[in-house]
Amino acid sequence: MISPRWCRMMAAYNAGMNRRLYDAAGQLSDAARREERGAWFGSMITQAGVRPAATDLPWIIDLPALGIA
Repeated sequence: MISPRWCRMMAAYNAGMNRRLYDAAGQLSDAARREERGAWFGSMITQAGVRPAATDLPWIIDLPALGIA
């Protein structure tokens, strides 16, 4: 069962992974971050901006209906 505690734990994990990702991306030039790489959403910049909106928002919106938010 998804609980508020589980959601907080996953949010903390996600924040840590995001820090690692942005630290690694910070080592690259702007051109390298914008380069098309054939990933699902193209460049790293597009991936970082579009993926959360396309994949995370639908279930985040449902959290209140699940009694979690």
